[in-house]
This record gives sequence, C-alpha cells and structure tokens, in this order.
Amino acid sequence: MFKNLKKFKNKTAIITEKNNYFSYTNIIEETDKVLKEIDSKKNLIFLIAKNNLETLIGYLSFTESANVVALIDDRTNIDLLEKLILLYKPDYIYCDSKKKLNVKYKLINSYYNFHILKSKDAVKKNMYDKLALLISTSGSTGSAKFVRQSNVNIESNIKSIINFLPIDPNDVTITTLPFSYVYGLSIINTHLKKGAAVVLNEKSMIDKSFKKTFIKHNVNNFGGVPYSYKIMNRVFNDSTFFNKLKYSTHAGGKMNLELLKDIVSLYKKNKTKFYSMYGSAEATARMAYLDWKFAEKKMGSIGKAIPGGKFTIEDTKGKEIYKHGNQGELIYRGKNVCLGYAEKISDLTKGDTNKGILRTGDIGFKDIDGFYFLSGRKDRFVKIHGQRINLIELEEIILNYGIESLCQTNEENKIHIFTKKYDKFKELINHLSIKTSIHPSVFSISSINKLPINLNFKPKLKFN
Repeated sequence: MFKNLKKFKNKTAIITEKNNYFSYTNIIEETDKVLKEIDSKKNLIFLIAKNNLETLIGYLSFTESANVVALIDDRTNIDLLEKLILLYKPDYIYCDSKKKLNVKYKLINSYYNFHILKSKDAVKKNMYDKLALLISTSGSTGSAKFVRQSNVNIESNIKSIINFLPIDPNDVTITTLPFSYVYGLSIINTHLKKGAAVVLNEKSMIDKSFKKTFIKHNVNNFGGVPYSYKIMNRVFNDSTFFNKLKYSTHAGGKMNLELLKDIVSLYKKNKTKFYSMYGSAEATARMAYLDWKFAEKKMGSIGKAIPGGKFTIEDTKGKEIYKHGNQGELIYRGKNVCLGYAEKISDLTKGDTNKGILRTGDIGFKDIDGFYFLSGRKDRFVKIHGQRINLIELEEIILNYGIESLCQTNEENKIHIFTKKYDKFKELINHLSIKTSIHPSVFSISSINKLPINLNFKPKLKFN
C-alpha cells in the first residue's frame, strides 16, 4: 500500500505530540526497528492503537510485511481485550508498555513506549491469503466482531478518496479521531499516500491545547464526526482557526439540520470548503461524498458515489427502485467493499463473501439530480400499534423542539426517550403526540446528565 513513501524523502511525514518531526525517510527507517523480531510468516498481530508514533510505525511495519493486523482501540476495557486475545489467539500483541495484560505472552522487543509481545502458545492459522486488516465496526468496543479487509479494499478506497479530495504534498492534517476507527485511519492513509504531513494528536478538540497545536503546525484540513462539529461550532468559530484551513470533511453519522446549517454558513463566511461524506467499516471507509460546491444547495445529502463505486435503491423484495424520491435500502457496489465479517478465529480462513456488494441497512432515496439522501436505518424503524416509526426522525423532532435525545424501544409498543438535563416531560410528550399522532401513553422519558457516546464519538444507541 505504501511502497511509494520513499519518493517523498525528506518531506515531513509525522509531527508528534512532543513536537518531534519525522521525515518520510525517517519513518521508513523506523519500521525496521519494529520488524526485527517478528517471524517472516503471515502473522496475526493485535495492534492496540493510540494516536501516536508507535502506533503509526507499527501499522506501517506490519501491513507492509504482509501480516494481518487487528486494530483495537487502546481505551477498550481490559477484560474485553483479554477475551478477544483468548478468542483470536494472535501471534503477537503490540501495545503500550503500561498496559498490563493477564495473558500467556512474552516480551521480545520494545519500540519507544510500546512493547511487542509474542505468544507462548502459538496456534497455526490458515488465514485467507488476501486478508490484511481486521477493524471493528464503528461503535463497537471490545466486540468480537471485526470487518475483514484486503489490500485491494484499502488501496481502492485510498485511490478514490484522493481523486475527489484536494489533498496535496503541502497539506498538513491532524488526528481528531481514533486510529482504530476506519474514518480516522483513512485520513492517515490518504495523506501519507500523497506525501502530506500528519500531526499526531491524542487530545480532544475541546482541550485548550488542541487549538494551539492546530495553529502552531499550520494545519489546513481535518476530519470530524457530528460531535466534532458541535465542539467546533462552539469553540473554533473565529478567524484564527480558519486562517490556514483549506477544507474539512464530515462523516460518521448524520448531522442534525440546525448544526449543519451553522457549519455550512460558517465555512461559506470563511471561504473554506466543506465536504460531507458517507461510509462504513464494511466499505473500508468512504462510499459517497458531497462536493463542497453543493454543501448549501444539497444540504443534508450524502452526495454521489465515490469514483469507482455505484449506488442503487432497492425495495423490501430486492427489486431496484428507479423513481426519484421513492425510498428503499441503499445498496453499494465497489472494490472497497470488505471481504466479510469475522467473529471467531476460524472466520479468518474465509474468502470474499461479499463479492463487492454491500447492503448498507440505510434507508434512503435519490433526488432528480442524482444526489442521495438518507432517511433512517432499517434497524431503527419500529412498529407501534401497527404504525411504522423512524426513531431517527423522532430524535430530530425532539431536537427541533430544542432538546438532545436518544430514543429506544425496550418493550412492545413503547418508546423510551433519554434526554439531556430536561424535566418538563409532560410538555415534550404532548408535543410528540401532536407531531406524530402517537398516543402519549407510548412515550416515557428519563433525564440524564450526558448522552453517552462511544469511542468513535458517535451516540451509543444501546445503553441502560
């Protein structure tokens, strides 16, 4: 994937949190330090990822030496991580030296603050020859379920992204999302492929030091999920932040319309490009993008398929819907569609079960100009007394009322609403009943201090 890095020679590739600069020549040299104790066979390596130099060098080292890498967030609960290790039996674990794992592995090498641990009870694995990467589906934390990706999946998506995003060798991006999150990883992949610089950052965007780092290193682009843009709209809406900013991207979930209007207006005012995108781990990152020129005119749209990809809309019987505006499931076809899933070690032997076709589970439609819009998830439509309800639309109604919420159905014909610091339950229920024609008895409400988000800064849809 990264055979071309040596041509960028002394250009800056990485800037660490400690303000250490590494050129492309440097990072190629660093990979040899990590690999020297790794067996030459195709190994399964658990990379417990952070947004730091050790993770990036490990990732480059392992993937370029034809190993299979499982990217797992460093913040994953230790008990869940140990269960994953027992289930998949990786040949090596590469993690922060401070992480204490109760597993049968021995220390064989160190790279700065990371240890390389080798299994004492290695298990032979007949892994699929094209398997390259295992990555959690967005939102899963410590789940045994991984998406299986090949080099072809990854390379085709990198190529598509750099075809439509204006990334050039003079660009400087910053990590605002986890390395183990497919969206965060795609930003790193595409910038390295183009010879640009990546500022490695572990801080939240809301941290005061983030803005200082952003300005100090002349960052000119970044990527964010809706949660990132909520922070940005509050904290980074001044000219100093936009002074060098060329563009930014949004993915990782639908942004509510009010916030989207604010962001598009802010970018237009500062003459900065804003790209909305749509993707998933199953598509190795991106499936669609909305060109910045249409950010206002087609607000809320995911845009059109990336170069090399294709969308169709299908009804419940799998028949293609051609009429503009008619809703159905969004189906994607492209070389970036993953091989399939893995939930146990034996699944690593499986080949390409998807054959380039992804049933996204998202409900949407195409407008008369060929732009696609999403209206909900198949798994977030519920039937209440025979009436089909879209929980996403319900959350938008509540948001337009001025309240953030998450909606769930925990029992038949009941919708439970979690709101953020709100106690006028009767007023909200009456408002919902009028807006939806659903009887008030269907709704119940709880107020909590903070709506939960997962490690990828996306809302947790299942919580107690």
